[in-house]
Amino acid sequence: MNELTGQAATNSEHPNTRRGRLLVLFVVFQFVVIPLGSYIKMIPVRMPPHHGELDGDLQTRVSEPSQCREPIQTIYDATAWACSRWAEVSGQRQGWALFVTFGDRASFPIVELQWPASEQRSTVRLSSHFEPDDPTNYFYWPEPCCRMWCYDNRMVLFHAALSRTMIPDAEEFRKASFDAVRSLRRSTSAYLRWKTDHYLQANPDVPPPEHVTLIARVLPDPRPGKSYRDRPAALEIPHARWSPARTIPPDEVPLEAWDPLEAKFVRLKISEPS
Repeated sequence: MNELTGQAATNSEHPNTRRGRLLVLFVVFQFVVIPLGSYIKMIPVRMPPHHGELDGDLQTRVSEPSQCREPIQTIYDATAWACSRWAEVSGQRQGWALFVTFGDRASFPIVELQWPASEQRSTVRLSSHFEPDDPTNYFYWPEPCCRMWCYDNRMVLFHAALSRTMIPDAEEFRKASFDAVRSLRRSTSAYLRWKTDHYLQANPDVPPPEHVTLIARVLPDPRPGKSYRDRPAALEIPHARWSPARTIPPDEVPLEAWDPLEAKFVRLKISEPS
């Protein structure tokens, strides 16, 4: 009986062994799919243009579909599609273009909560957890908040990447500002709602605000050759505004966008007017 029991135990695979094999397979899969996902970005493929949320996908697309060579092009298309979907599911989207140039400014989101004048409440400003008190002299301890940093950075990425000096045409700059609000309307709305809910939960005696405004706090770098302490003054640029009590038509962006020419918030349609 003992011999039979021992033989059965030997033949049965321990659960930890199966988990170990699955882990090894996953690691090998990652070693293949990550470099493959980076390489396929440089190969033109047939993929529909992206709509909706700005995702930072740098995939090169075919300009002349009629000149594609089959069946190799189908293989490229399928590989790019599979790598892109896996990156979305796993949160491993790769924007390797960040190594091409260096920025000359940083931007952090500020969320302002405003109440009607009848409430006689002061405006509340909620700063980013990642903004240093002194940008010329600080040390940031590592902590498991990289995804939160990415979300914060995404909210005001437009003002870190572009400025009026880079788009001198006033109308083009206004259009780009509107497109940034329109493209990120879902994630920006969720961010403003999240910041507001956290504040109200911590202050249960405070009523919901009338307006919630997203402001980009831009920190320009010192000019070349200057001391790192000679940093220009920070700029605060309104970006978008959410009104929790306002009824939003189905064809309208749930946020108002800041108009840099008129210096006021305006409403946008989801579909850009032609």
